[in-house]
Amino acid sequence: RDGFTFPTSLMVLHFLCTWAFVSIAEKMRWFTAKRIAWHRYALLGAAQVGSVAFVNLSLMHNTVGTYQLFKFTNVLMTVLIEFAWLGKLYSTAIYASLAVLVVGVSVATVTQVAFSHLGLLFGMCGSVATAIYQIYNKRVQTECEVSALQLLQYEQPFTTLWAAIFACFSDDLSKLAHTSISQSLAIEIFISCVFAFGVNLSCYLIIGKTSPLTYSVVGHVKTIGVLVIGFVAFHEQTTTKHMLGLMLAFAGIVWYTHLSTAGSRKPMPPVASPTTASARLSTAASRDDASEAVAIIMHSSAPSVDDDAVATSMTPKQRAD
Repeated sequence: RDGFTFPTSLMVLHFLCTWAFVSIAEKMRWFTAKRIAWHRYALLGAAQVGSVAFVNLSLMHNTVGTYQLFKFTNVLMTVLIEFAWLGKLYSTAIYASLAVLVVGVSVATVTQVAFSHLGLLFGMCGSVATAIYQIYNKRVQTECEVSALQLLQYEQPFTTLWAAIFACFSDDLSKLAHTSISQSLAIEIFISCVFAFGVNLSCYLIIGKTSPLTYSVVGHVKTIGVLVIGFVAFHEQTTTKHMLGLMLAFAGIVWYTHLSTAGSRKPMPPVASPTTASARLSTAASRDDASEAVAIIMHSSAPSVDDDAVATSMTPKQRAD
């Protein structure tokens, strides 16, 4: 609008404002700053810029239907890269629920699909870059023990730098220098920066608290929400195809949520508290039962082990015994 056709430069402002908002939050003592190795910030920033940039290029060189189709491959790319990079596997039920979700959203939203060589390249790069960015984001938060705000504070300057370098090649900076910014345009740019901060923060929070795969599923929930609002609030035309796709997608989301929450509620093996162990040890000593006392000491000092890990490490013959 208003002749502002510089998407990458706008992306630079979004990252810069995110850094500013997070720095203000740190000054207000909403969280405590924590630094990690600088190369972590540089790699994550490059992955984030690559994700946003290639997705935008995919939208520019593809039809809306093709662009949406590539967005739906993020789930597939996340699963494949997690397996190839981290050796991570999910249950068959999880894979089935994801398939139902992706098919449902595709049926409900994808309309005209047309491919071009350049559009295909940008679409695939966008899906791969997005999956790598989300997986590496989770890995950094977990391995370095940093929160979403702590990571954003020192990572966003690197992201801003990468985006500025990319803008030098993708935007016409000479034209940007002579573009007049009206008051209404400035307000719209600022509002977009506020929303960008919210999107970036929610992305880091969801990935940190759950997983990259769950974040991809949440993205599809947003798509379904937009469709439902359009049908209900704006009375957009609905077809049997749309309704069938929405029902399939909703079923996939409910199924995936059930499987994920059921896995997180797995009971842990009981561990004797020091007080209980001491009481049992005193009782055993009063009975002069040395064997029981030794058993209590060994049990209370041994680390707790997950039953599944034990079962995995046992041979088939040991499990049969």
